[in-house]
Amino acid sequence: LWIGSNGGLVGIRGGQVERHDEAEGARPIVLSLLATTGGRLLVGTYRGLFELRAGRLIRVDGARDLAGTAVRSMVETATGSVWIGTENGMVEYRPGSRPSFVTSNNTQKASIPVIREARAGGLWLGLETGGIYRYQGGQFIAQDWAGPMGPIRDLLEDERGVLWIGGMGLGRLEHGRLVRFGAALGFAERRVHAMLRDGLGNLWISTNTGIYRVRLDDLDAFAKGAAPKPHFEPFRESEGVSAAEGNGGSQPAAWRTQDGRLWFATVRGLTGVDPAAAMKPDPPAVARIEAALIDGGRVERKATLPPGARRIEFVYTGLRLTSPLTTQFRYRLDPVDREWSDAGSPRSVAYARLAPGAYRFRVAAAGRDGLFHEDPVPFDFEVPPYFYERGLFRWGLLAAVFLFVLGGATLRVRELRGRESELERIVAEKTRDLERLASEDPLTGLANRRQFDRELEKEILRARRSAQPIALLMADVDTFKAYNDSYGHPQGDECLRRIASVLSAHGRRPGDLAARLGGEEFGLILPEMEGGLAETLAERVRQAMVDERMPHSSAPLGYVSLSIGVATVAPHRLESVTSKELVQAADDALYEAKTRGRNRVVVRPVGSGS
Repeated sequence: LWIGSNGGLVGIRGGQVERHDEAEGARPIVLSLLATTGGRLLVGTYRGLFELRAGRLIRVDGARDLAGTAVRSMVETATGSVWIGTENGMVEYRPGSRPSFVTSNNTQKASIPVIREARAGGLWLGLETGGIYRYQGGQFIAQDWAGPMGPIRDLLEDERGVLWIGGMGLGRLEHGRLVRFGAALGFAERRVHAMLRDGLGNLWISTNTGIYRVRLDDLDAFAKGAAPKPHFEPFRESEGVSAAEGNGGSQPAAWRTQDGRLWFATVRGLTGVDPAAAMKPDPPAVARIEAALIDGGRVERKATLPPGARRIEFVYTGLRLTSPLTTQFRYRLDPVDREWSDAGSPRSVAYARLAPGAYRFRVAAAGRDGLFHEDPVPFDFEVPPYFYERGLFRWGLLAAVFLFVLGGATLRVRELRGRESELERIVAEKTRDLERLASEDPLTGLANRRQFDRELEKEILRARRSAQPIALLMADVDTFKAYNDSYGHPQGDECLRRIASVLSAHGRRPGDLAARLGGEEFGLILPEMEGGLAETLAERVRQAMVDERMPHSSAPLGYVSLSIGVATVAPHRLESVTSKELVQAADDALYEAKTRGRNRVVVRPVGSGS
């Protein structure tokens, strides 16, 4: 097994490890590998193409032989030619006693992280900037259907001619029809790095949020309209995977060895999976309702709540000895909910403003197989009415009013009630105004720094209690002083309001809070969001601001842009992290984004020593 990394080339043979960390006097950063049918091992690096000969890395290419210096992908065709993808196009390499390089005049000037030989002849090319090309007969043919897949990291064509595409989500192309498996089809917006078939009827997918397994028959059946959405089974650190984030961008990022094992590149090294062992079913997840809370106090089953207790929080869990972090939950409160609500991995839910009546809370848990099992002991409780909500009181009140009207006091009662309502309205209005002034930024309508600090403390405490991740995004307007100097303060205020609108549009989940922290600096609290998703959201915010096309003559783009720093905290790090440290980490990441050229996103984990 040959492994390429930033530290060079490593080979594993019969339990022995050999290292090759020197090429032309420097340590090579290996991007791609190819073992040819002729027994050659070609090594693609940032500095060109090398071959392992007699235990040494020997340069193969000469000056201007390659379209670019970074060799990101290689494939050997049936003719013996090796096609090489670089950051600036593709070139054909013909090994032999007199090797030669041939560059097509109309090669695509783009980074090509994947090249695959097409079954019908020619090549499939995936572009890092997005798009797929078919190379045949010396011509590059753009595949217009590939637009929704975004940047392409891997391609896999099976014996039926079905093309599987790894990009932003998973794609399936058959007879010119593309089916994209994204968030709406059970596979959230994940960047796919690599795909492998295990010979057992499964497709394994390496993504930026972990490794997933899905039945090929289920994907085929859904694509043909013969089955519901397929189940993507996650494999993360709790299943022995070295990291919950795959790695890719060059070829190959995954490999199947002769013993059937699957190997995946991750951000923490190499992960191996025995797919035959992974086929063994896990014991079913056992759902349990742990507690019901009202104002922090526990409530027992079949209890009658005190009058006025209109909000109740349920805490539940799933008993699994394997992969506990991948347990999924759903819940319902009868008769409020008409159907089950998917909760994902969070383990608590709250209901507010419950009307008087009898209720039953139910919860179910599922493991990697996606089969839900309900807690056999539901939580029954009752919400009693106030005394004035009871029928006897209402009838008595009606009788009293009738007698009062007969006594001639109707007009007086109406007058008094009108004054009381007016006073209550005025008091409520003034109270709302004071609360808004104390927590809202008057220019943008976002939360102010005081409200931001208070909510951040609360969300960190909630994240510790529920063992969920949390992320903080801090954004700063690039060269805003120059913008104010050029366009004036009124236009500067309008610019800040536009940025506030962009942030609010991307922080729409319950618990998300967008705030103006001062001047041109903004913050976005993201509860229950792990690092990969937080980085994706930050990148969308950055791009959305560019898409606003607000002219800025002093900016490199010519438009107003944002530099964004993201701080993330994994659940097991929360006990040692404070809100001050989280803000400091996000601010440090923001500063790094500024120093690295602005208009970019920098992510910094907190509490990991990074």
